[in-house]
Amino acid sequence: DPTWVDMESGDIALVKSSWAQIHDKEVDILYNFFKSYPASQAKFSAFAGKDLESLNTTAAFALHATRIVSVINEAIALMGVAENRP
Repeated sequence: DPTWVDMESGDIALVKSSWAQIHDKEVDILYNFFKSYPASQAKFSAFAGKDLESLNTTAAFALHATRIVSVINEAIALMGVAENRP
């Protein structure tokens, strides 16, 4: 299976530039993920069974969204860095 280390530099640049357009929209990213994949919300104990429309305006939701997006930011920042190759 190909991984990001197998991606060409142009593909990596596309991923990075696309991510740069949305990376600061943490709440929107998590909200849209749960909206698109409702079963995933149940895997987050703090959010399981709660109404998504009211949940996405809470500080707890925003904090968790920021944590998730931070991890994704790190992974994307490391894409294409030679030292990260296996």
